[in-house]
Amino acid sequence: MLRNPFYWILLVIIFTPGLLFFLQYPYKGLTFILISLVGIAYLFHILGKKLKILTYVSFGLALSFGVTHLTIDSLLEVLFYISNAFIVLLLNFERSFRSYFYINILSLLNLVLVSINFQNFLYGILLIIYLYLLLYLFLLLAVKGYKALQKDIYFWLLKYSGLIFSGIFVLGVLIFLFVPRPEQPIIALFHKNSPTISIGYNNIIKLGAFSSIADDNTVVFRAKLSKPVKDLYWRGNTLEIFRKGVWISYKGFYSSYRPKNGTDSFERPIKEEILINPYGGKTIFVYLYPVKVLNATTSVVIDKTRGILEAEKFFNKPLKVYLESSKDIYVNLRKKNILLEVPKDLKPTLWEIISKYHLKSEYLFTVIRRLEKYFSTFRYSKTNRAKNLVEFLKVYKEGNCEYFATASALLLRELGFPTRVVVGFHGGDYNPITGFYVIKQKDAHAWVEIYYNNTWIRFDATKYAFFSNLSNKNREKVSKEELFLLWDTLNTFWLEYVINFNKEKQKNLWKKLLDWISNPNIKINEFYIAPVIALILLILLILFVKRKFPSLILSFYLLYKYRIRIKPSLTPIEVYVFLWQKYPVIWRKEKKNLYKSYIRRV
Repeated sequence: MLRNPFYWILLVIIFTPGLLFFLQYPYKGLTFILISLVGIAYLFHILGKKLKILTYVSFGLALSFGVTHLTIDSLLEVLFYISNAFIVLLLNFERSFRSYFYINILSLLNLVLVSINFQNFLYGILLIIYLYLLLYLFLLLAVKGYKALQKDIYFWLLKYSGLIFSGIFVLGVLIFLFVPRPEQPIIALFHKNSPTISIGYNNIIKLGAFSSIADDNTVVFRAKLSKPVKDLYWRGNTLEIFRKGVWISYKGFYSSYRPKNGTDSFERPIKEEILINPYGGKTIFVYLYPVKVLNATTSVVIDKTRGILEAEKFFNKPLKVYLESSKDIYVNLRKKNILLEVPKDLKPTLWEIISKYHLKSEYLFTVIRRLEKYFSTFRYSKTNRAKNLVEFLKVYKEGNCEYFATASALLLRELGFPTRVVVGFHGGDYNPITGFYVIKQKDAHAWVEIYYNNTWIRFDATKYAFFSNLSNKNREKVSKEELFLLWDTLNTFWLEYVINFNKEKQKNLWKKLLDWISNPNIKINEFYIAPVIALILLILLILFVKRKFPSLILSFYLLYKYRIRIKPSLTPIEVYVFLWQKYPVIWRKEKKNLYKSYIRRV
């Protein structure tokens, strides 16, 4: 039985969705128990034994979870657990076509449930392989492949399942491109809970929070700018209140801004194209202060108090946002005192440093130059030995970016300059093929914005620290990492043309195609001509299969019904003669059907 590929493929079909579910969703303990029950039931099924107690336990766990967590937010988890309980039940049945058929259907349902949170290019490849194996398993099931068969039958079905899947895949691409698309994926309506926070911060951060993701290469978002820039700071959120080693956002309205126009403006707004993965929040990271959203795949709002961009709801699929932003803004600060608050227990330490290093001055840029010199005596470190800000300033003088941002913000506040901490990302690897900057979790960063002369001025104390690898690490070129460059290019195209292929792009596809048909001289992008080429290839593939294997369908029919193996390359007349000579009883039963369906057409 272990030599039968049917059971190995069935193992992959059942447990792949379970593994993906375990990696992405909460309730990992219960998920592990239920998947373990499926594994034990599968092992007993292979050995030809039954353990019905597993069915009772799995249904008990699934139903108890459903009773206690039956909400819209956890509906998918409930469906997944109940589906696995039914798989345990079916594995306790006898080996039969019906049992395996239902197991495969339930496994496919589990994969659909998991697909909501796995939408990158790697998952796309995995999905294609999974569906091909599922098709091959159904063909094996049609000839009762769960029983021992000859080896050549396995290879024969493997070959023809590849041909069938190729045709289905091309047809699926055409359906994907041309069938009218809904405004929102239907399955997304059932998924309301937000993913797990994974970028190291949200609207609250503690000192030392960024250390946990200092070496995490997970891509958070990609961004394309309409003009080249030198220093990349991607704004995420602003934090205004510092208490007991924790920064939090002020919930109220304390400032607003507007872009400068006409002669008051020094620079024109730039355009940003953001492709952001679901990470657990609603913030969309932008380079400058957003002033206008041109297009977005979800509803987004501009927060004119903090100068950030947010989705109205937690998003469970990659988003694309196209916007205008500007650094040339006019700020109206209404509540200055909020940005001047300093904990009383830190004031003596701050004034000791201010006096010792002569930081006090009425002119902001003089203070900034002195702070640069002061923080050049510090050392940037991914690990933080300091337990609080006082130890960072007076004992160790080394730490992560949030220590530098906190220290500089509070020193500036003590000197009378309204200040807030900004959390986001710094730098990013440039991909010259796609034109996008790739920003990863390890690029998470914190810096300071100072209110001065009706605008915000950025100050990053971290980059003046001794041996700071923050600036060095972002100067690395993606071109030196060819594999990463290729992989990121594939991921970017996947996000752009598959995940974010919306109704508007579909209309543009139709328009380009119709324009090209009516006027062949129009130059058309390769992406838009791809469906036409795919359709031609599909027709050619069908003609090739029909010519090369004229009895392909007939061979499946005879194999499934009578366990008679014939070569698909035989002509219908040759099959007719073959049955007449070798299997006269079957020939008498099928001769009328063979004549009407195949021979008469010839």
